[in-house]
Amino acid sequence: MILIPDLSKLHLAISSLRGNRRRLLLVSLGLTAACALPPLYVLPALWLAFPCFFWLVNSAPNSLAAGIDGWWFGLGFFLAGVHWIGFALFVDGEKFIWMLPFALILIPA
Repeated sequence: MILIPDLSKLHLAISSLRGNRRRLLLVSLGLTAACALPPLYVLPALWLAFPCFFWLVNSAPNSLAAGIDGWWFGLGFFLAGVHWIGFALFVDGEKFIWMLPFALILIPA
């Protein structure tokens, strides 16, 4: 009886991604990891996000590509993680609402 699932096929499928699919997965993994932050506290999301992220980084052809992979993951993580900045701009919404797209895109980048 085997209690530990064989993840080699999943590892191969994730590691072989290239281009926009790879980037989309990295941003999605960052968004998933951010679900572990308050107020959601979905800590099991980290068990999904980080192993897949490490597989992608380890399959990068060089250190520059691994750094770019980390940037895409971080973009997704911080897009979901800095939601509180967006809420702060709604306090005096008529005056600061124009800053919302810049705050949510440029701060994570």
